[in-house]
Amino acid sequence: MNEYIVFEIKGGVGKNVIATAVVKALKKQYPESKILIVTAWDDLWYNNPNVYKIFKFGELKYFYDDYIKDKNTKIMILNPYDTDDYIYNRKHLINIWCELNNIPYNGEQPELFFTQREISYVKNTIVSKIKQPIFLIQPFGGSYEEGYSWARDIPVSDAEKIVSHYNKLGYKTLQIKSEKQILINGAEGLTRPMREIAIMILYSDKRLFIDSASQHIAAALGIPSTVCWIINKPEVFGYNMHDNIITDAEIIHYTTQKSYLQPYDITGKPNEFPFDTKSIFNVNEIIKSIDKDRAYDIPFEL
Repeated sequence: MNEYIVFEIKGGVGKNVIATAVVKALKKQYPESKILIVTAWDDLWYNNPNVYKIFKFGELKYFYDDYIKDKNTKIMILNPYDTDDYIYNRKHLINIWCELNNIPYNGEQPELFFTQREISYVKNTIVSKIKQPIFLIQPFGGSYEEGYSWARDIPVSDAEKIVSHYNKLGYKTLQIKSEKQILINGAEGLTRPMREIAIMILYSDKRLFIDSASQHIAAALGIPSTVCWIINKPEVFGYNMHDNIITDAEIIHYTTQKSYLQPYDITGKPNEFPFDTKSIFNVNEIIKSIDKDRAYDIPFEL
């Protein structure tokens, strides 16, 4: 038996949330082993019952002495993005990641864990001050220099129309964003710590996300949402519980001269923009999706 298993995640919030499903399957395979998580996003792993200890990159003093030297430790640091199944969009990333490490996959899904005190804090400091139903939107993802990536982000003009629609209906629009990202007209920026943002998803009345952190968090919480897709595929990164809207804009300029393993750079380089229109989604279709009645059970006491 391996006393320890080192599981490393190179990537952002979304990839870490996906990894919780892989680690859940891993713990079922090795129930007696102690799983050590190495990541840049340690807070996403707090209270996870499948994990023994969490380590941040750059904060690994004596890690080798404590967990590798003279130990029978199993190492799982391979990147699922470096597989042909991922490059050719053959399977969901959870499945690919499990197979890469010879972990039996039985449909495990992402999961996050919060204390009641955390939930109460968000309720008392944020939610209680809002007297309107909450429309939560994440139209942009990542921290790019221009604050916008055409390859994954909802066009600003489309996002503004959607926000205006719900503001007129009396909703309070909160936009999940980083400091560098554009703030949509009519929205209030939500730049809280990621665990607080996750709890805000629980309190939201309507949601619109892209292929980024929020849609993974919503899936981990069992909260169905509307998710817009441009370059990435919901079959690889998405969840059936969500209403996944894929752009039907026609690709006119297919620029692959400098591409390596993917046709486009996910950061959305302007010279790779393949469409002949700025509006690549049907706004009415998105609004119709957002307005769908979705029954679900909140897994926490609010």
